[in-house]
Amino acid sequence: MKINVFIKRAKIICHLSNDLILFSKGHEIYTHNLKSNEILFLNKLPSKIYLKAISYSKLLSRLLRYGVNIGLQIDENSILLVFNKKIYNFNILNKSFSESFKLKRGSRPLNLTKIQGIQGFKDQICFGEYFMNFNKEQVHIYSLNNDDTWKVSYTFAEGEIEHIHNIIPDKCRNILWILTGDFDNASGIWIAEDNFNKVYPVVRGRQNYRACVAFPTKEGLLYGTDSQFEENSIRLLFNQNGWKTKKIFDVNGPIIYGSKHKDDFVFSTSVEGESHKKGKVLQFFDTTIGNGIKSNYAHIIKGNLDNGFRVIYKNKKDKYPFVLFQFGTLVFPNGENNSDSIFFNVNALKNHDQSIIKLHI
Repeated sequence: MKINVFIKRAKIICHLSNDLILFSKGHEIYTHNLKSNEILFLNKLPSKIYLKAISYSKLLSRLLRYGVNIGLQIDENSILLVFNKKIYNFNILNKSFSESFKLKRGSRPLNLTKIQGIQGFKDQICFGEYFMNFNKEQVHIYSLNNDDTWKVSYTFAEGEIEHIHNIIPDKCRNILWILTGDFDNASGIWIAEDNFNKVYPVVRGRQNYRACVAFPTKEGLLYGTDSQFEENSIRLLFNQNGWKTKKIFDVNGPIIYGSKHKDDFVFSTSVEGESHKKGKVLQFFDTTIGNGIKSNYAHIIKGNLDNGFRVIYKNKKDKYPFVLFQFGTLVFPNGENNSDSIFFNVNALKNHDQSIIKLHI
């Protein structure tokens, strides 16, 4: 394997095709043609002057969570971008954008989901609310209408969950999987049917049901656990006289991000602490890893159910506190990737912080 620092001080957002990626530098949006090596500037998202200045500092950018959070391609020409607590509809062809949605709670959804070809569901884009919600208030799922307006498609009742990590379409079973967190009975994996008219939990109430990323397979739902308190693993949820889960591969930390690469599944672990236990002030300066984290390294794990999994990359957490300057993470772009390389963003880690890495397999 060959590791290449692809673009410094940048964040890959999604694969537009095998030869074209979309990336950002702060509020600026670019494409990069992998064949010709051509970089094309598209446009700038609206940002206040002082925030633009912040983008020149790595630590200030991390402190204020500045930059494009996530993106999802809608069609050949349009992509949704989450930036500065808003969702923008960005037209790649004419390089223009419009504000689509202003987030009511939280700074961003953790994921955007494209639902297409699932029986019983309209083709749509949706996301689940992701915000600090220890009191377990109602949590909404929003869907994008054809007129570029958003509606609430489903609401989790008060007391059910804290927030939504991800919504996963499953064409094998014509259902959606909904991953929720974080603590006690809020941690769970749910099924949605009939255009969100029927939503029910499959497993809930344990940290090994707490997940952010999952992949439907013929054997069941392959997912990674996301807990700073307990040891984590890649697991399979399957239905055999009732829903059960089994361990596939032990990992060294919580799994927040994942991707598909050809026939393999790719997961990354994060480095984080149990900072809230340190108190209202000291939590901001905490650098001690949580009990569920085996080492101070973020890992990338690649493999499948037939051939097993292995660690293919690791990077050490830097010296800065978790709460103020973010967890150590390796983040993958959205979109299909059938090339010979895996692209990912490095954040809050010792080597190549805030750069795009190209890992040639």
